[in-house]
Amino acid sequence: MALVAGSCKLRGIGAIREGLRLAEMRKLRTTLIERDPELCSVDLLIDHAVRGNGGFALYQGGVGLGKTCVLDAASQIAESRGLTVLRASGRKSERQYAYGLVRQWIESHIGQDFLESSTSPLVVRGASLFGEACESEADLSDFAVLHDLYGLVVRLSRERPIVLVADDLHWADRGSLRFLAYLQPRLCALKAAVVAAVHPDQKTSDQWLLDHVMFDPACQIVRLRPLSVKGTADLLTASIGRAVDEDAASSCQRATGGNPRLLSEVAQEIKDDLAPSDPSSGGALTFGLRALEARIALRLNKLPAECEALAAAVAVLGDDVSLAAAARLADLRPAQAARVVAELQRAHVFDSSTSAAFTHITVRFVHPVVQKAVYEAIGIDTKVALHLSAARQLGSVGANAGLAADHLLRVPAVGDRWAVGLLRLAAEDALHKGEPVCAVKYLERCALESLESDALADTLAELGKTTALVNSGKAVDSLRAALDLVEQPTLRIELASTLGLALNATGRNAAAVAVYRRAIEEVDAGDRDARQRLQAGLFNAAMTDPTMREVAGQLASRWQSEPGECRGIGARLLDGKMAFHAAMTEVCPTAADRAMRCLDDGKLVEQDNDGFAFVDAIWVMLAADRMEVMHTIEHAIAFARQRGSVVGVLTAKLFRALGSLWKGDLNDAEADLVKATEMVDSTQLLIGRPYVAAFLADVLMEQGRLVEASAVLADVPLEAPHSSGAQSYWLLDTAARLALLKGEVDIALRTSLLCGDLSTSHGWLNPAFLGWRSTAAVAMWEMGDFKQARDMAFAELALARQWSAPRALGRALRTAASVHEGTDRLAYLREADVVLRESHARLERAKTLVDLGVALRDGGQNVDARQNLFVGLDLAHSCGALGLAGEADAQLRASGARPRRPLTTGVGALTPSERRSSELAAAGLTNRQIAAQLFVTAKTVEVHLGSSYRKLGVAGREQLGQFFD
Repeated sequence: MALVAGSCKLRGIGAIREGLRLAEMRKLRTTLIERDPELCSVDLLIDHAVRGNGGFALYQGGVGLGKTCVLDAASQIAESRGLTVLRASGRKSERQYAYGLVRQWIESHIGQDFLESSTSPLVVRGASLFGEACESEADLSDFAVLHDLYGLVVRLSRERPIVLVADDLHWADRGSLRFLAYLQPRLCALKAAVVAAVHPDQKTSDQWLLDHVMFDPACQIVRLRPLSVKGTADLLTASIGRAVDEDAASSCQRATGGNPRLLSEVAQEIKDDLAPSDPSSGGALTFGLRALEARIALRLNKLPAECEALAAAVAVLGDDVSLAAAARLADLRPAQAARVVAELQRAHVFDSSTSAAFTHITVRFVHPVVQKAVYEAIGIDTKVALHLSAARQLGSVGANAGLAADHLLRVPAVGDRWAVGLLRLAAEDALHKGEPVCAVKYLERCALESLESDALADTLAELGKTTALVNSGKAVDSLRAALDLVEQPTLRIELASTLGLALNATGRNAAAVAVYRRAIEEVDAGDRDARQRLQAGLFNAAMTDPTMREVAGQLASRWQSEPGECRGIGARLLDGKMAFHAAMTEVCPTAADRAMRCLDDGKLVEQDNDGFAFVDAIWVMLAADRMEVMHTIEHAIAFARQRGSVVGVLTAKLFRALGSLWKGDLNDAEADLVKATEMVDSTQLLIGRPYVAAFLADVLMEQGRLVEASAVLADVPLEAPHSSGAQSYWLLDTAARLALLKGEVDIALRTSLLCGDLSTSHGWLNPAFLGWRSTAAVAMWEMGDFKQARDMAFAELALARQWSAPRALGRALRTAASVHEGTDRLAYLREADVVLRESHARLERAKTLVDLGVALRDGGQNVDARQNLFVGLDLAHSCGALGLAGEADAQLRASGARPRRPLTTGVGALTPSERRSSELAAAGLTNRQIAAQLFVTAKTVEVHLGSSYRKLGVAGREQLGQFFD
């Protein structure tokens, strides 16, 4: 859907303006001058929403350009056409608290009393995110909340088309932005629309999320432009009641930049005789922000002292503040405060729309420019005193701890226990809401307040552990400082484990080893679990560093049978590390059973989902084609989101992507890896950057996007592979395959052999993790070194048979076929097909079938060749492997066949989304239940199932059981 600025295909601008309330027309004469294109775009958006094809419009402009006025007009137009309008506004002082905008929308429709008393699952599960206590919360995941909120929009839109209006979206909280990002692509199937406004120059800590919303293809951005000279003349004429000629209008337009708000202030100054009566004179050039600030100060100076006090209190507390709270801060009695508000409204300092019982009045400035001017005019001593008083006041009345603590962040440290308590409480609340970034901010300030040694040690410990959730590199200093101060043994063990992991994640393995060894020496001999936790960390740091191979080997020999039965977390951590070591160095197929043992009860997921042992156990399971582990990964993502662990979400997404890649779900893999690419830099998880780049490049290569794959690898240069750590092996392995696909055979051979030299010197042999031998064998064959090519292929095949996982074995057999001819070539490919036929490795089987079809055609067996090529083509399409699909298509055409359209029949023809929906339907889930589990709409599920029925040749869901276990 496109919003057409400058024209309106549905109704004329006159008809649109008639839909606006007559009471507002005087105001509209000035605020909506030259805004006809914007009104038309709103009307068109609303018309699409009424027809069930909703959309998202974002009005972008600086202060004073009329964004709020356009939203007011949009609300009136929607209401005049019978739509439900829910309004909300982002607030700078509340943006760190989850779902603030969403709460405003809900409260405006169902009321605060209902929100607090309801027992509905949506309200109960969301209560803690809205700042209410929720003792019944058990397993709240971010996506579950997003989907429930989406479901609420769906239900409301079914009752009556709905418009969500969001002003000042740049101040929106992260949770609300996530919800808008979730809702945005689904609006096209709803009788719902979102109309929002944003300041282009206001950047926040969640700018990446706001950018995601703004630059989504579904978002129509309408940029508000300054008024032209004619528009300036029209506004001044309407405001001062007399005609303004073109020269005067041009002078004012230049002086104010055509800003309607500043032009209105210029007009007011002219009317009040506070500026040159001739707006075309040189005095007009002084109009603008400084003139406005001076006039505000003049207004306040003319008023009683209590007016200045209340204005300062509101400027400190923030817009839309309770009058009762502002009056307490300004030390005014209720009746006195009410009179002062009236004075400030008459002086055009406060907005004149506030009216209600004293305890429910909210006051706001007429414009952010006014608030800024008032705040900057407050003396520094008074400003500090007001912020401290606001913090004490908000903390004492049971307000949100974070809102109170924000005032402490605006002043120097006070070194008081009450400040420490408030900041710690705010950090605790932020963590409970899944906002560790906010918690870190409060704890950093708390460290400045903590004067006593014990309090400082406790604060630094909490700061280090919390920072590690979002930024491994930044956590190191706090953790080191805490370790120097903390004396309690259990806490020291926890801090040493977290510090060792942070050092390892940032590539400082030798320092990590030293931390672990020192901590192991301190552990009580009887505390086996603590010792095992630290031993597992020590083993991890040594094992990932090529220079510590001997140390890792010694530790592995010592602990080979150490864990025994999984009892504590320490035993599970060692099991995960030992499983990875056995898989890599011994190519032992039972390593997957050991990995499963440390994962099967979910305790490791809950206590170490961002740690090394969890990653290693997951990786071993994926390499063994034990795809049941994908459910464990989903659990890990949900749990990491709940506790606010950005590192945990990143890690789980990375390996969910790897599983999707190896299964052949390339689109899903790409989506996860693109997100992981964004997250890896923000967390400073340096050890993860090579993996993310290598896996993403692999996906792009399979999709036939070689130029993009090259660009991804170029962003992570390998200046010294020998000292870059084990993670560099995957970059080299991927770079070698890319060179081979590009026809750079000599580069492919050199790079793959370098990967082999480094990884084997490390003792890592398993081809399921690193397939460098396959690339080297094919490169050698193409360069005419046939004997070495076969020796290399046989070496990989022997290891793959030892490991016995279908994907790795199928690839090794396909490689062996590529360095043979005639019947031997066919025999290897047929064996590969048998091995892969019942496996999850659809992409590898597609490659095998295409190679088999080519081999059969070369042998003159055209009928069998075409059959295999057709199936391979269908599988390649279902995987999203466009490069392979193109190759299969070309081979079919070369054989004289006419390729079918990609969508054919059978389970193999299902897309990943169709297959997931069908599997859940076969298990007995309803469309609504499937939609909730997959986080899509019920209509999307219906479309997927309908397509699945056609491909499988069945009449309905009752017959799906024969295709899915």
